[in-house]
Amino acid sequence: MIRPVKSNPKGFGIHSPFAFNLVTRVIFAGQRRSRWFAGWLGIRRDRNLEIRELLLRLLTFFRPERVLVFNSEVVVSSLFPADLPGNPTLVYVRSGEVVSTLPGDFIYLPEGEITGPEFHSGQSDKILFLADIRHAPGREYFKKLVNDGNVSQTYELNSCGIAIFNPKFQKENFVIKGKNSY
Repeated sequence: MIRPVKSNPKGFGIHSPFAFNLVTRVIFAGQRRSRWFAGWLGIRRDRNLEIRELLLRLLTFFRPERVLVFNSEVVVSSLFPADLPGNPTLVYVRSGEVVSTLPGDFIYLPEGEITGPEFHSGQSDKILFLADIRHAPGREYFKKLVNDGNVSQTYELNSCGIAIFNPKFQKENFVIKGKNSY
């Protein structure tokens, strides 16, 4: 197992240009400003709103062709706006349903959903977003992804995780923790 690169939301210790840009300009872009503004107004930030903002930034950055949403058609209608960046196709996958993933897919596993797809060797150019890795089932699934040889990069935040399948990238695991981490 590869030793993880531990960092903070400012990207300290990340030497990969792609990973540094993803962490500082996409995952944590504008977060400090929106949290400060919410605190200034006396509004408590909503976790669903924060996840929605993060998802939109990730979708804008990666521009996937399809977004696979597992077992959460009702919740997702509030997370994903009608005009997603790049106009990807939204595909709702019910629990237990088998679906084949294609290159360029963005896979979203909402809170409480831990039965994500099984990935086979040769599958590449995918992004998997787990909305909840705080509890045991989600954490175990994420650890399985970290140890999977097909996964190029993983990003473990306080409560959610991102896995990237791309053979062009070196295998790296990033643990981004901090007061302002998701």
